[in-house]
Amino acid sequence: MQQNVWSGRCSCTLLTGKCPSHRGPRCGLRGVQGGGKCQSIHLFCFAVRSQAGGKLHIIEVGQPAAGNQPFAKKAVDVFFPPEAQTDFPVAMQIGNKHGVIYLITKYGYIHLYDLESGVCIYMNRISAETIFVTALMKPPQELSGQQEGTGGKHCQLCHNVLQNPDLALRIAVRSNLAGAEEIFDRKFNTLFAQGSYSESAKVAASAPKGILRTAETIRKFQSVPAQPGQASPLLQYFGILLDAGQLNKFESLELCRPVLQQGRKQLLEKWLKEDKLECSEELGDLVKASDPPSLSVAYTPDWVFLLRNVMRVNPDQGLQFAQMLVQDEEPLANINQIVDVFMEGNLIQQCTSFLLDALKNNRPAEGHLQTRLLEMNLIHAPQVADAILGNQMFTHYDVPTLLSCAACKTGQIKEVERICRESNCYDPERVKNFLKEAKLTDQLPLIIVCDRFDFVHDLVLYLYRNNLRNTLKSTYRKLKLLLPWLESRIHDGCEEPATHNALAKIYIDSNNTPERFLKENTFYDSAVVGKYCEKRDPHLACVAYERGECDLDLIKVCGSRVQRNSLFKSEARYLVRRKDPELWANVLEENNPFRRQLIDQVVQTALSETQDPEEVSVTVKAFMTADLPNELIELLEKIVLDNSVFSEHRNLQNLLILTAIKADRTRVMEYINKLDNYDAPDIANIAISNELFEEAFAIFKKFDVNTSAIQVLIEHIGNLDRAYEFAERCNEPAVWSQLARAQLQRDLVKEAIDSYIKAVDPSAYMEVVNAASKNNNWEDLVKFLQMARKKARESYVETELIFALAKTNRLAELEEFVSGPNNAHIQQVGDRCYDEGMYDAAKLLYNNVSNFARLASTLVHLGEYQAAVDSGRKANSTRTWKEVCFACVDGEEFRLAQICGLHIVIHADELEDLISYYQDRAYFEELIALLEAALGLERAHMGMFTELAILYSKFKPQKMREHLELFWSRVNIPKVLRAAEQAHLWAELVFLYDKYEEFDNAAITMMSHATDAWKEGPFKDIIAKMNQLKLVKPYLRSVQSHNNKSVNEALNNLLTDEEDFQGLRASIDAYDHFDTIDLAQRLEKHELIEFRRIAAYLYKGNNRWRQSVELCKQDKLYKDAMLYAAESKDAELAETLLQWFLEEDRKECFAACLFASYDLLHPDVVLELAWRNNIMDFAMPYFIQVMREYMTKVDEFAAKVDELEEADSQRKTEEEVTEPQPIVFGQQLMLPASPAPVAAQPPYPGYGYPAAPAGFPAQPAYGYNM
Repeated sequence: MQQNVWSGRCSCTLLTGKCPSHRGPRCGLRGVQGGGKCQSIHLFCFAVRSQAGGKLHIIEVGQPAAGNQPFAKKAVDVFFPPEAQTDFPVAMQIGNKHGVIYLITKYGYIHLYDLESGVCIYMNRISAETIFVTALMKPPQELSGQQEGTGGKHCQLCHNVLQNPDLALRIAVRSNLAGAEEIFDRKFNTLFAQGSYSESAKVAASAPKGILRTAETIRKFQSVPAQPGQASPLLQYFGILLDAGQLNKFESLELCRPVLQQGRKQLLEKWLKEDKLECSEELGDLVKASDPPSLSVAYTPDWVFLLRNVMRVNPDQGLQFAQMLVQDEEPLANINQIVDVFMEGNLIQQCTSFLLDALKNNRPAEGHLQTRLLEMNLIHAPQVADAILGNQMFTHYDVPTLLSCAACKTGQIKEVERICRESNCYDPERVKNFLKEAKLTDQLPLIIVCDRFDFVHDLVLYLYRNNLRNTLKSTYRKLKLLLPWLESRIHDGCEEPATHNALAKIYIDSNNTPERFLKENTFYDSAVVGKYCEKRDPHLACVAYERGECDLDLIKVCGSRVQRNSLFKSEARYLVRRKDPELWANVLEENNPFRRQLIDQVVQTALSETQDPEEVSVTVKAFMTADLPNELIELLEKIVLDNSVFSEHRNLQNLLILTAIKADRTRVMEYINKLDNYDAPDIANIAISNELFEEAFAIFKKFDVNTSAIQVLIEHIGNLDRAYEFAERCNEPAVWSQLARAQLQRDLVKEAIDSYIKAVDPSAYMEVVNAASKNNNWEDLVKFLQMARKKARESYVETELIFALAKTNRLAELEEFVSGPNNAHIQQVGDRCYDEGMYDAAKLLYNNVSNFARLASTLVHLGEYQAAVDSGRKANSTRTWKEVCFACVDGEEFRLAQICGLHIVIHADELEDLISYYQDRAYFEELIALLEAALGLERAHMGMFTELAILYSKFKPQKMREHLELFWSRVNIPKVLRAAEQAHLWAELVFLYDKYEEFDNAAITMMSHATDAWKEGPFKDIIAKMNQLKLVKPYLRSVQSHNNKSVNEALNNLLTDEEDFQGLRASIDAYDHFDTIDLAQRLEKHELIEFRRIAAYLYKGNNRWRQSVELCKQDKLYKDAMLYAAESKDAELAETLLQWFLEEDRKECFAACLFASYDLLHPDVVLELAWRNNIMDFAMPYFIQVMREYMTKVDEFAAKVDELEEADSQRKTEEEVTEPQPIVFGQQLMLPASPAPVAAQPPYPGYGYPAAPAGFPAQPAYGYNM
């Protein structure tokens, strides 16, 4: 009830697991098939009543299905009459049949709303009493409501359409209701007249009760001609009807006529399978005339019934009909049933003809039919049977049965007797019935069959009913004749069971002390004799069965319904004495109809008579195994409560109580009070586990287990008042302790502390302290802790006692306590007092432990600033000084604050916090005074000077220049620069830029703020200090053409700094007037390889070939190294480079170096290196070239020698021919000197060996001594 209006909420759980909540006391959920919807939709309806009025909401649940348009939410007003303004909805039901919402209100009003549109259909008061529950009944248009103070009330609802034709149409279509015929007829005719044949067909198909599906409607559609290219209106009409459901009789005929005329019978078969047509005789005639086999349905007639009817009219035609039924591979009817039909009319001849034709294949499975055929003919037509047997048509018949039949027929009684006695192949039941019907003169064959197969009862009845008493008497007298002979046999010591069985039967029939014989004789067969006694004297059968332990037979005879023995007392005694659990399980099964009678006898008689504990034990276990708790209770009550010898048996008492706990809890308390010798703790715990708390309490209380008893009261019954009364009655410390623990858990702190004090139990002091602290029970806590301190000198207890004294403001007791000996953590208590604002107590505690830092903080809070400063001096802690300083600032004790601040500002990390604290409170003058006083301290640091400068810039700018001139070297210039710039102190800013060597910024500032910062002399000094090399570079390039050393070196240095290696190489190549070695040494250490390459280039230009090559080798500039080695013309350097390539495994570089230094290398050295390193392939081009060069030289040399020799021989020839001249001539000519002889070539050294030095024998050329 909210503001005199009833309110409620309903929650709806979706499959997604979400649980949206809607305001409304009543709701409903229903799936509907709306008009035009492909699939049904789920609508959720709920009604609410608020201050504004009542509302009925209809919404769709979940996402719309595929093909459906979303359902538009509906919210309609619920009208409440003026006389029922406090009325509200109490129930809502949604009718499945009509799609109507039934809304019931508290004052008995019913509102009917259309489910799809939400339109109110009907409203009226149906009851003057409050309806509090409703339900839909069958039939579904009825609604039942339950009123207060009355029985069920039914109201038949009538649906009115309220002059709303559309609503009337929807309801009529949805619910198939009559009453709207005129509306449908008018709408159909209107649409038909407009030419909307498809829409008019839909109206006719949806009209309720089929009011428009008439022959007249079909004729209207037939009268409309078909438009070209479109289906005829008649076909459209039939198509819509087929989609809607089944056609009626007339529609089926009219549709099938054109279909059959077109020969489209497959359509007809399809419609029949889909059950779209109404079958009728006229439709069958129509189909038959067109195509008889086209209409076949799966119908299976009752052939046996038809055959029986034919047999009654004409047996011969019936024979033909029967033969037709079995002519196929699978007969249409069972042959046995057909034979029975023939035999019902005693039509032996027709049946014989039928069987001869049906059994002609002589199958083994038809052996019983062959036997039946021969048997009926042996009795009624022996000559026919003889002919069948003579032709050997059948081989699977039952020979013994036929033999006995034939013997009876021919009167050969002895043969019949022999067959009945010796054969084991016949059917006893059939032979017995045959012999009864044969009515032989001698009944001995029948007697033999009945005796062999236990049909004695049937035999006696047959003989008695047919007045064959002589046969009965003769059989009985023959039995008596055996008695003397049997007794003599037994007297002679015969132990044959058959003999003793026969004697027992005679004693039983003659009633000659049979019970004594059955109990004393040990040689008869109990099963046989017991079976014999069952129908004569069931008691004797029990005696026989008990002697032989024939359990099942005894049970059967005791409970036989046929003989109505009801020997349950004997059965119960036997079962108890038998002590067989399996036998007990058999008789105690639930499907045993005599179980109740047997249990009664066991309880009342059998167990009361026994004195054997084992018999009782087995019986009880059997009842437990059979899960018969109620019966077991009866049994145990009889044993335990009736003062038997087992009354004080502990296990039985335990079992009785436990069984009662399981089966009948109302008796448990009675047993607990009556019995005394059971296991109380175990039984009580089991009772607790079965929620029998009062019974468990009674057990513990009865046996004085008080701690467990109060535990039951506390934990299970949950009644602390009873627990308190019980504790007062017991007055045991353990009981008080348990009660106190429970009270503490229930947050009854005061009561719990009182209970702990009564128990003198301080064990739970931590829990008590926590609970008392939470509930502010400090006075009670002081009493508890004082008690606990007497029992145990625990540090925790004394600590909490101090805190409790502080909370209760007992400062005198507190001071006395801490002054004496104690184990308390006084520092910890002091901190807690400080945190909770108990500064007086904290002052005492901190003073006691000499914690001057915390004492100073406490004194600050108490306003004792001077004492706080003194304590801070003793503590000598930066944190303490800060706290006291800030407190003094807040208290405007600036003198004391300055004393504290001088101890803070010397710590650079704390300076910023101190300055912020002063500035936030606008104490600028005091802050500047503090920092000025601190500048003279020994531990003054840069931060102090810097911050003071910043403060000057903000608050005293006239003092900043003086401060900077004195201490510019001790300030953080970047930080002060920002402050000066923000304060627009331009002269001071130029001064700082100059000191910070930012000459560019200084010059810019002077030029930007000339009125405040311009001074000509300092400006010139600053400009001179500016480093603007970029401005001079174009100038240096323009004057480099003079090849001036200074210019060259300056430009080279500038290019080096700019890392412009290309420009540097061009400068070096163009202008050589500079110190090349110095530049090379500097470039040699440059981090860029191109500059180190230029260094190697410079070394090469100064003929430092080895240094140049080594530098190339370091940077792996292989091409440059080969080039510089070749240019050096130094064979040793080239060979060294060649060896280095081999060491670095650069075979390709080795080959390239051979060609680069070709003219410097010695072939023998190259050959040795190539051979040693196994790279002859890389050296082979070099050797080819060397061989070519040497061979060319040798050829040229040989040609020259040949020319000389030829000239010499020609000269000698001329000399021989010419005559000798006189010796004296004018001037003698000098003969030309003969050519010098060619020096002999030294031998080649051996492979891998150098030439032998002087004084040593030469090595062999190829490693061999020649």
